[in-house]
Amino acid sequence: TSALAMVEAYGMTGSPIFRSAAQRSLDFLALARNPYGVWGLGVKSGDSDLRTTVWAASALRSASLVNHGEVKRGRRPRLVIDTSAIDSLTTWIAAIEDVDYGGVKTEALADVAPWAAPGTPDHARRTTAGMLGWLRLLAGEDPRKSKGVKRCADQVLTLPLGTSPWVEESHFATLLLFRVGGKGWQQGKRRLDGDDGLHRLQAREGDYCVRRGSWAPMGTRSTENGRVGATAMRALDFTIFHRYSNGVDPAIQRVNAGRVRRAPGKPLSEPEASKDLKARKAAASGSEIRTTGRTKRVAGKTFELDTRGRWLDTAWDGKSEPKTIETASEAWFALTRTSADVAKMLALGERIVVVLDGTAYEIVPAK
Repeated sequence: TSALAMVEAYGMTGSPIFRSAAQRSLDFLALARNPYGVWGLGVKSGDSDLRTTVWAASALRSASLVNHGEVKRGRRPRLVIDTSAIDSLTTWIAAIEDVDYGGVKTEALADVAPWAAPGTPDHARRTTAGMLGWLRLLAGEDPRKSKGVKRCADQVLTLPLGTSPWVEESHFATLLLFRVGGKGWQQGKRRLDGDDGLHRLQAREGDYCVRRGSWAPMGTRSTENGRVGATAMRALDFTIFHRYSNGVDPAIQRVNAGRVRRAPGKPLSEPEASKDLKARKAAASGSEIRTTGRTKRVAGKTFELDTRGRWLDTAWDGKSEPKTIETASEAWFALTRTSADVAKMLALGERIVVVLDGTAYEIVPAK
């Protein structure tokens, strides 16, 4: 959930601070995923966990949406995504799904969702159906045509959302039904905000900041996040109209807007090697700086955009070697705290050369 929060924060703000945190989260998810598989409870732990997988895949999906928005605006995608995880999702879903029930088959529950094993409440089984249906959508299936998505949607509709105290059940059911749309969502919406809807479970008594206005943590793992976590997830349910679209989402189709991550140690392709060699030669020779003609005026300074995507302070002579500082590093935050003007300059982006008190600094993206 933290990775999803960081990615969505970057998508909404465009802040380089959130971008660095979001990319590090996506990098960790790529490293933690089981080889040719999905996510477990540890780093490459070998097990497969439904809950961990659905939240990790949601973070990838959100990153795809961010990149898709950048492409639509004529910009290059800013987040690097492990797109091979999508193919793994499809294979894994086929292996664990109960094609008659619409959720996880009984013999697989003990391994991927022990909290929903036989003997647990029906809420748990319906939660697996909502999660599995949502995973199918994340894998790029058409919500209007996929039989697997329909099976899961039919299953979560067997209980009114408003009468379900389980936080995760209603959350993933809401996500699934909204994306499916049609009559299923009409029923789901009534059960969300109708007379017997989810709002009935909201606390109406007591003091604010203690109980009033919140929802009780109920269901698997909900007690770990407490009342604050349960209320945050319920709030996501009610804001679904602003966060997602009905129908097919172009950002999570097989042709993904995200850039494909190259496996560690894999040789560069010929075009990549040529481009990399040219870049290294240019850096070594100190080749002439070329600007694009675009300028910005910030806090009394003028910055020009060069062909490498850097905003260059016109006070820099282009010859003195600037001190390199990574975005969102301790040194970067120290600079932002020197003055409000400096903070405004660093907000230009992740690639900046600025002269402060006679010293040139080059701001670069975090590694």
